[in-house]
Amino acid sequence: MKTIKFEVVIGIVAGYDASASYIRPEDAQKKVAQVWQEVAQFVFEKTGTYISANIRPTATVYSQEWGCPKGGEATAMVSGEANPAFIENIDSWKHAVRTVVKHVQNRLKQSTVALTFQEVENLFYMQRREYKTEDLPDLRNKYQAKEVYVIAALCDDVDETFIGIVDTFKLRDGQVTMTVVDRNGDPHQVPLEAVELA
Repeated sequence: MKTIKFEVVIGIVAGYDASASYIRPEDAQKKVAQVWQEVAQFVFEKTGTYISANIRPTATVYSQEWGCPKGGEATAMVSGEANPAFIENIDSWKHAVRTVVKHVQNRLKQSTVALTFQEVENLFYMQRREYKTEDLPDLRNKYQAKEVYVIAALCDDVDETFIGIVDTFKLRDGQVTMTVVDRNGDPHQVPLEAVELA
């Protein structure tokens, strides 16, 4: 599955202030998150598209001669993806992202922000489901003897995404696990959330 993600670096100090070394990246993260949430809601009410984001504390380093505080300027890295389950028009989503970023930039009085878009491959959205014993026959009918993709990130003993055949199911604490035999004949225990039909 392919989609688009964005990343933008945003500061909270207006202009270039070399004396702002007292501001921590965590302060920038908190302030940007607060403003982003307010602006994203405003844009959602206007466009119907809510731009969800992950916001991490960062330090942006540039020349002290240009006004960078010693040790770097406290900034926040904001990122997010267009979830194909909810986003039908990528161009509209990108426009909403740019609108949110512009409003946040203005609210925080930032002269410059760096916004990038990039294509993301092999993006999977997974939701945990609670299963009961009576669900297992339906799961067998859906997956048994069919090739499936297994997502490596959720599998302890798999180096990369592979295609295999579902062999058996187990139910424990509401989570279905299955044994998937790959094309080399090696078995792997994986959660159902890690599997998609090939």
